[in-house]
Amino acid sequence: MQRYFSSLGLLGLAVSGLASCTVGAPNPCDPPSASCRRDTGPVADAAGGEDGGNDAARADAYVPPTIYTATRVEPATAVIGCDETQAFHLIATRADGSELELFPSWSVRTPELGTVDLDGVFTPRAGCMASGVTDVSATVDDGLGGMLSASGAVTVRLGVDPVLVDVPTLADAESAFAGAAGGTASPLLYPLDGAVMPNNVLPVDIQWSGGAAGDLYRVTISNASISIVAFVANTGSGFGFHWAPPADVWSLVAENYDSGVDIQVDHYLAAASQVAVGTPVHVRLTRSAISGAIYYWGLERPSGRGFFERIQPGSGEHERLLPNPPGTDCVGCHTVSRDGRYLAGMLGGGSGSEPGAVFDLTADLSAAPAPTVFPTLPRNERFWFSSTFSPDSSRLFITSSYAILIDATNGTTRPATGLPPRDASNYFYSADWSPNGASIAMSHIDAATSSWGHKFSHGDLVVLPVTGPDAFGPLETLHLGDD
Repeated sequence: MQRYFSSLGLLGLAVSGLASCTVGAPNPCDPPSASCRRDTGPVADAAGGEDGGNDAARADAYVPPTIYTATRVEPATAVIGCDETQAFHLIATRADGSELELFPSWSVRTPELGTVDLDGVFTPRAGCMASGVTDVSATVDDGLGGMLSASGAVTVRLGVDPVLVDVPTLADAESAFAGAAGGTASPLLYPLDGAVMPNNVLPVDIQWSGGAAGDLYRVTISNASISIVAFVANTGSGFGFHWAPPADVWSLVAENYDSGVDIQVDHYLAAASQVAVGTPVHVRLTRSAISGAIYYWGLERPSGRGFFERIQPGSGEHERLLPNPPGTDCVGCHTVSRDGRYLAGMLGGGSGSEPGAVFDLTADLSAAPAPTVFPTLPRNERFWFSSTFSPDSSRLFITSSYAILIDATNGTTRPATGLPPRDASNYFYSADWSPNGASIAMSHIDAATSSWGHKFSHGDLVVLPVTGPDAFGPLETLHLGDD
């Protein structure tokens, strides 16, 4: 195999020696080697004959670069197992149609999936922990300030042993699903088609409905580079119609570098000995993770007492917050500051005329009553429905039958300009301050038509521009409701 460096000539793609060859210049290939070769014919001597072995004449002779019309990586595509390797080659085509192999620098677009060495051999990530598709690229310095390049693609496939849930043997499951097609498939309830999830999401609880005791379900998570299959038996009373992959199996989905996975549930109906094939949904995990916690408010049954909880990231553990809010057992229509420090919410039953409070989430909130950042004002002084923090957490925009702006650190009303009108015909709900601080989006309800703020089909979607410190511009309507 002979090594070549390539160049771009004025007439097309070209390949020259390891150094440029010019008349009168020392021969860069002296002595010749396998890594440096020039295509030369016989060299004419001064007498007009051919020099049969004059090295000095050959060294001084100008040798034009070889013209190339194309380069490509072979193979163009490859599919390998996670414990296999794949050699790639850069092939150049001469103007006369002949070909030779060049020896370039190699790189891989997704190093998390594998590496490629100097000889173009791609090796998947150790331990069969990653799968997916990536580009393998070759570049050659032409010695004249240009580059030649080409790319191929490699798919690293990863298979996982089938998971059996209350199924005696794999043979039993495979035999059942080898039966005739028929019946109605079980609707897949979760996740939703087109869902996008962060890379660090906990294993998805796949949920479906339909079936009877003795039925089997085949849950498949797959794409061109990964295949995970679970067989789940319907055990009758108490069966939950769901399956969540074990953490170690789900981690393989998180480390799949492809365009997402399809999730499908097929249903074996034992009574009819038929297989109903489900409709897949497509889910994509981002390459980025999301940090922070999830806060939510709920109701206990049958007491109807409200509670507030936080789901810890990474573990899914639920932590009960605010067991004793001031003056109520309900903290509704809450919002959390973007830095995760403060929580604001309405105290009471939800008529839109309750007071509200701000809580410091870094403080101990277990006391009775829970401490607030500033004293809670009486309901006849400040009504409260929804609220939203400014990006720096210094301001809190509060909505109900009007909109006000307060200092989030002490509760004082700010003398803001440009706030929406304060009258009974204009209600504002579900405000959200944009991350860049430039605007506040919210729902605008015409009280003459509908005063209930959660009837979003009636409300208009509006934006309140932020024009300066504690200053706002005219409302802009993005979408008109059906009233």
